[in-house]
Amino acid sequence: AHHYSLNINQAFDFINNNATLLSLSSAGNATFAGTIGSGAITSTGQITGTELEGTSLDINGLADITSAAGAAHLLTLHNTTNGSGASINFSDQTNGSQNGTIDFQHSDGSSQGGGATFILSSTEADMVLNVGGRIVTTAHSSNAEVDYGFVDDIDTGIMRSGANALRLVTGGTAALDITSSQNATFA
Repeated sequence: AHHYSLNINQAFDFINNNATLLSLSSAGNATFAGTIGSGAITSTGQITGTELEGTSLDINGLADITSAAGAAHLLTLHNTTNGSGASINFSDQTNGSQNGTIDFQHSDGSSQGGGATFILSSTEADMVLNVGGRIVTTAHSSNAEVDYGFVDDIDTGIMRSGANALRLVTGGTAALDITSSQNATFA
């Protein structure tokens, strides 16, 4: 049986078979008991809950993700198509024609010899990575896969050959070693 009631908290409830399906509070907040099916949901306030499901989520305006998550991830992007990567796209143009992208790829064929890679790219021919601090890397210590190298030429570049020592590598072969005493040895 369907009925409507005004409860003690001044909420208007829509009830079916003794279950509240929708409650409208005196403050104008709506609480739904089930799934909301709609082409679009528009809100001028907050949409709260533990989970949003669907095939896409479009946010027009500012998005603020806040949580006392501790060690948990505040945002997870998960592409369920294996090996297809996960991406974030950026644009500051009205028509969105100039873009920057951060891609994560785990497939070996896309990771330049590693098990995974982050790829920063742009629609512009010349993109600059401007870091307001330091970039550090864990030494890989391999002439075949240098620490600082080039796309599709991972055995040419700069690496850390030991404590306080650098090596320039070309084609997987040590070309120049510089020790902590600033002694240089050419191949």
